[in-house]
Amino acid sequence: MSRRGTSGIAVAAALTAVLLSACGGGEDGSSGSADKGADAGGRSAEELVKAVNKEMGATSFRAKGSSTAFDGGQQEMWVDPEQGLRIRVSAPELATTDMFCSEGTLYTSTALVSAQLAQKGQKVQVPKDLEDKYVTTTAGGSCNRLYEIFPGAKLDEKLNDEVGGRATTALVAESQGNKDVYQVAAKGKALVLRMDSEHGDRKSTTRYDSFGEELRITMPQKDSVIAMKEFQDAVK
Repeated sequence: MSRRGTSGIAVAAALTAVLLSACGGGEDGSSGSADKGADAGGRSAEELVKAVNKEMGATSFRAKGSSTAFDGGQQEMWVDPEQGLRIRVSAPELATTDMFCSEGTLYTSTALVSAQLAQKGQKVQVPKDLEDKYVTTTAGGSCNRLYEIFPGAKLDEKLNDEVGGRATTALVAESQGNKDVYQVAAKGKALVLRMDSEHGDRKSTTRYDSFGEELRITMPQKDSVIAMKEFQDAVK
């Protein structure tokens, strides 16, 4: 396995990419070709996106399904407005591992960092004494950006569906060849019930549940956290 110098910017970009890919966070400037009408409640796409992000950011929930981050990948995410979030990722090329986010700071296992970098052609070897550590980076805003729908998503009545017996309204976010379809509860609180994603040749489906339930999310201990520079220096 080759070892290359890895810039802090490259690592941070990789972490953000794997998080957004795993969890469906959109990108600014996303676009869609769907109609520009209104949902059943008369809300425009922009108004519905704002309502969804407000509701999802104010409640605890779980999301579980496949992932576009890795071939054959699976992921499960737990979110609590007060505690932060935890994401568990597994794939044939990656043993089950975690990432966390709290108050705008990401804590990502060194195993996950190295696996994502390898996908981008930057193979690094993590020293044994860092194998159980987490690398800290910023989320580029609040942790909510890892699951919220970014501005630019469009309504698409043709994709409206039903999830668990509940009618849903489809919001479609497209950017740089990637497509995320969020199925939002058509009645009651504007909560995402399912997300279907196509990122390149990978597809995934994630279902959301456990809204408002009590969760316990514990961030990594201080002695298991390392700074970006320490990771960068260790894999040079």
